[in-house]
Amino acid sequence: MSSPPVVLVTGATGCLGSHTILELIRRGYKVRGVSRSREKSEAWNAMYPQQAPNIEWITILSIVDLEALDRASIGVDYIIHTASPFNFDFEYNLEDMLVPSVVGTRNIMRVAAKRPRVKHVVLVSSIAAVVDHRGGLNPERQYTPNDWATASWEEAARTDDAVYAWTASKIFAERAAWDFLLQESPHFGITTFCPPIILGPPGQPYNHFDELNESTRQHWSIISGEAQTIPPAFFPACVDVRDLAKLQVLALSNPRARNQRYIPIASPFTNGHAATIVRNGFPDHAHRVTAGPDDPPPRYNIDTSHVVRDFAIEWVPLERTVLDTAAALYHKEREIEES
Repeated sequence: MSSPPVVLVTGATGCLGSHTILELIRRGYKVRGVSRSREKSEAWNAMYPQQAPNIEWITILSIVDLEALDRASIGVDYIIHTASPFNFDFEYNLEDMLVPSVVGTRNIMRVAAKRPRVKHVVLVSSIAAVVDHRGGLNPERQYTPNDWATASWEEAARTDDAVYAWTASKIFAERAAWDFLLQESPHFGITTFCPPIILGPPGQPYNHFDELNESTRQHWSIISGEAQTIPPAFFPACVDVRDLAKLQVLALSNPRARNQRYIPIASPFTNGHAATIVRNGFPDHAHRVTAGPDDPPPRYNIDTSHVVRDFAIEWVPLERTVLDTAAALYHKEREIEES
């Protein structure tokens, strides 16, 4: 009997990385997970003892460490790169955001090119690499995977606009992958996903809510009443983290996904509507949820037909995504209070 294929997963102890690992194991893959600390990987194994035998953990302090990443790639068949900063609370644009994102992606491509065994690389980008942050959505225009947002490296390096710097990091990181493909013609194919807001029950171990990714942390601030007002959503569309994890794994062996770019959008989204869903679904917590209008999302036209066409996916409905997320967060709150 042949050995199961091995998948290197970066950002493995994050929210998306954790769900990706679980999906890989369900589908019979072996996983080599990259974690920034041994404590994180040990916590993951403690949370998922049944899955732990299918994972080999590698500690890499920074994804810009090419030598460490090179060692981690020995003997792998596929790579899924989910490790990229997603927060707006950073001090240095270059060192904390732009360089890790771009150099990290470039390193993934470089080590994959050295390994003849690697068949495919999947990278997670963002809708921010499709729609211009400052220009905003144009409701009269249809956005497709051929569209690219624009940004200036020089401005991103010095700006006080953290969202612009983060957006630029996504644009330049994904561009680095496609440029490598064009210039080097490697033996492997790539797939990139440009998701909007990613929401869903956290799959990773965490002890404090400030350890959550940006979108889930914002959701918690609303459903816990921590937020004084309901903030605007980063983007008026959402995808369930479990669906995105599934898409990444399916892309590894789907010939249609080779050298393709996808925009995985499941549903329109506003924080106000998500708050209404939580109030209705959790009456015992309704009084805590930040008050605000349930405004409809702004109109947009983004072509996502290619995702359904190539993967035949049935999206998790928004209501289930929001309620599952809230249930997991309220449960975690009880755990923290009782510990």
